[in-house]
Amino acid sequence: MSRLAWLQLRFRAGRALALLAGMLVAATAFTVLTAAARTSQVRTIGTVSAHFQPAYDILVRPAGARSSLESATGTVQPDFLSGIYGGITLAQWHQIQKIAGVQVAAPIAMVGYTFMQAQFPVWLPAADVARPGRQLYRVSTTWVSANGATRIPQPASYVYVTPDRVHFSFNNGATSETLPGGSTVTPCPAFALPASPFSFAAQAGAWCWSKINGAGTPPGTISFPNLNGRAGLSVGWQFPMLIAAIDPQAEARLDGLNHAVTSGQYLPENYDNEPPGNGFQQGDAFPVLAATDSGIGEYALTQVQELPAPPAPPVLDTATMAKDAAVAGHTALSTTTTARQAYQYLLDMLGTPKPVQHANNALSAYWSAGPVSYRRGSNGDLVPASVRNPASVWESDDDFVLPPMDNAGSQYRTLRQHARVADRLVVPLPTLAGTFSQGKIAAFDPLSRVPLGPYQPTAAAPANEASKKALGGSDLLPSLNLGGLVSPPVQLITTLAALPTLENGKYAGGAQLARAPVSVIRVRVAGVTGPDKASLNRIKTVAEQIEVRTHLTVDIVAGSSPAPATVARPAGKFGTPALLLTEDWIKKGVAITILDAVDRSSVTLFVLILVVCALFVANSATAAVRGRRQELGVLAALGWTRPRLFAALLGEVALAGLAAGVL
Repeated sequence: MSRLAWLQLRFRAGRALALLAGMLVAATAFTVLTAAARTSQVRTIGTVSAHFQPAYDILVRPAGARSSLESATGTVQPDFLSGIYGGITLAQWHQIQKIAGVQVAAPIAMVGYTFMQAQFPVWLPAADVARPGRQLYRVSTTWVSANGATRIPQPASYVYVTPDRVHFSFNNGATSETLPGGSTVTPCPAFALPASPFSFAAQAGAWCWSKINGAGTPPGTISFPNLNGRAGLSVGWQFPMLIAAIDPQAEARLDGLNHAVTSGQYLPENYDNEPPGNGFQQGDAFPVLAATDSGIGEYALTQVQELPAPPAPPVLDTATMAKDAAVAGHTALSTTTTARQAYQYLLDMLGTPKPVQHANNALSAYWSAGPVSYRRGSNGDLVPASVRNPASVWESDDDFVLPPMDNAGSQYRTLRQHARVADRLVVPLPTLAGTFSQGKIAAFDPLSRVPLGPYQPTAAAPANEASKKALGGSDLLPSLNLGGLVSPPVQLITTLAALPTLENGKYAGGAQLARAPVSVIRVRVAGVTGPDKASLNRIKTVAEQIEVRTHLTVDIVAGSSPAPATVARPAGKFGTPALLLTEDWIKKGVAITILDAVDRSSVTLFVLILVVCALFVANSATAAVRGRRQELGVLAALGWTRPRLFAALLGEVALAGLAAGVL
C-alpha cells in the first residue's frame, strides 16, 4: 500500500501537487492565524497588566454606601466622596490595619465645606477721589461661570467718599461722619437682619471712606478689605472649601502627599495648639494644607459708576440703595477678577502670621453636600435631579450666613448646615501649615484610576456641538455654587488629630460624627504585582477578612477603569442652557472582565481556525478521491477491501502532508 501511494505521487504528479498545495495552504493558514491570535492575546494581556496597578486595591465605605445606580451598573460617580460624612469608627480602621496582607490602610474623614472669604481689593481712581466735595459710587458685580454660559448679577453696593472725618464702630459695624459743625450722621448704618440670604438687603453693601482718616478705624487696625490707606471697595469672593482629615503617615505611603507640598511643611501626626492671647481659646486652632489651585472656573465682572455728587451725607440703608440702583451714572472703572487671582489673595492672607488677618475665616459653620441623584432618560442619558434647599440652610442662631450669589442658581445636592450651638466666641481657626499641588501627587495610570480620588477636580466635557458652543469649547468646571452639579475637590487637608476640634458637640450633628468620623478607607494589599491568580487571591482574601471583621461595604477596585457617562443637565436659572456632558465615571473590575473575555475569545478563535483548516484539507482529499473513482473500482473488483483502499488513500494524504510539513 505504501508503494502504491508512492507511485501515485510519482506518476500522477498533478493531482499530488494539488493535494500538496491544499495541505500547504491549510498548514500555513493555521500557523499564521494562530500566531496572530496569540500575539493579539499577549498584547492585550500585557496592556492590561501594565495598567492594572491602581492607587489602592480595596475601597472600604460605610455600610449601605452603594447607590442603586452603582449596584445596577457597577459604576461609581467620580466625586461622590464629598457626599460621605462619617460612618466608620477609628476602631474599625485599626482593625483593618492589623489584617494580614494589608500594606497601607489610609482613612479619609470628610468634615464638610466651609466658606473662606477673600475680600479682593479694588481701588477708586485717585484723580476722582482727589476732587473736592463728596462722591458717591455704585458698584455692580456679575458672577460669570460655565465659561460665560451662566451670568448671575449681584445687587449693587455703594461707596461714599467724604471730605469729613468718619468713625467705624466695631460694636455694630456702622460708620458715622462728623460734620464741620460738630454734629454726626451715619451714612453707613449697621447691618440689618435680611429676610433672605439672596435679597438686596443681604447682598448689597456700603463702604464709607474719609479723605482725612480713611475707613475711620484706629491706627494699626487692619480692615477688610485691606486698602492700604486708599479709597476703594472689595469684590467679595467666598470659596467653598472642602475640608478632609487624613492620617499623614498613611497618606504619604499611599500617594506621596508629603512630596506634593509646595510651601510650608507637611502635616504633623500631632500638633501643638496655638497659644492663647490672639482672641481664640487654646485648642481651637488646627493646621491645614491648602491646595494651590481652587479648581473654580469663574470670574467676576465689576463696574463702578459715579453717581451725582450728594449735597449732604446720604444714608445708605436698604431703601436708599435700592432707589439709587436706577439712577444714571458714568463709568469710573471696570475690572475683572478671576478665581485664580482671588484664591491666591486668600492663600496670602491665610499665610500671614497675624491672626487678625485670617480670623474672619474661622469655622463658625460648615456644610455637608449630598451626592447627585440621577435617573435614566428616554435615550439612556443620566439626568440629574434638581433639589431646592431652603433659606434656613444658611441661617445661624441670630443671623444669615451670606453665601455666594451662585447658590441662588440651580442646585443638585442637598445641603445641611453644621453650625456652632455653644461657645460661639470660641471657634476653630484654620492655621496654614503649607500648600500642596494636586498635580504633584503621585500620578497613577489614568487607565486604572480608582474611584473617590479626593484631590483631582471633577470636570465634565461637552458631549455635543451645542454644549461645546455654549461652553466655548471648555469643560464645565466647579463654580461657587455649593450645590452645583460639578463639585470642587478637597481644598483643605487636616489631620485626624484635629477631629475632636471640628466634629464635636459644639456643632449640630457633631457628636454623631465624632463617634464614627471616617468616611472611607483605601487599602493597598502587599504582594500585588498584576492580574495574576496569586495577586487576585491576595486581594480577595484581604477583602473578605475586612468584610467579616468590620461588616462595612467593601469593594475590590483593582482593575477599575474610567467609563465615560453622558449626563444631560437641564437648563437652569440665570441663562444657564441645557448641556449634554461627558463625565468619567469609574467601572469596577474592568481588567478582570477583559482578561476573562480574552481567554474565552482566544480558545474560540483557535477552535474555529482548526475547524476551517480541517475542512479545507478534507475538501482537498475528497477531490483527490473523486478523481480516482475508476481506479478504486478496479482495485475493489480485484479483491481489495474497503479498509485496504482507505489505508492506501490515507497513505497518499500522509505523504502529501509530510511533504507540506517539510516545505
